[in-house]
Amino acid sequence: MKRKLSEKMHKRDIIGSLLFMALFAAALAGTGEFPEEVAIYPKLICWAGLVLGACQIARSVLALRGAQSAEKKDGGMRAFWVVVLTLGGALVYIVSLEYVGYALATILFIMIFAYLFDNSARLFWYPLVACTVTGSIWLLFAKALHIPLPTGMLF
Repeated sequence: MKRKLSEKMHKRDIIGSLLFMALFAAALAGTGEFPEEVAIYPKLICWAGLVLGACQIARSVLALRGAQSAEKKDGGMRAFWVVVLTLGGALVYIVSLEYVGYALATILFIMIFAYLFDNSARLFWYPLVACTVTGSIWLLFAKALHIPLPTGMLF
């Protein structure tokens, strides 16, 4: 029963990934009309979506072939709460960007999610990883692409 559920889930992942890749491909085709200096950001996002979609398809195909199941032992309810926490956390993050700014909101978001979804004793790495990822994204967008990031009203 559990194997059938796993197979069904991976087949849905493949179909969903194909649909998202089609969406990103259509959006990428639509960026052809943009001026080159404006089109770099949408093209970057579209290519990232296509690559991530391909990775998800590869992961699901390998799992279907029996390489290694992606499901945890407690499967159903845990997966449900992971999705709920992820969507709720993303919404809180988006709202908090306006008030506390990109840097603080992103560092907190990464640290909290790393703590929630990593059950090992690597607590001391979370601030370092959060600051590194936040700084890298800031350098890419603010400095390299000249795209301003939210500063926040409180800080």
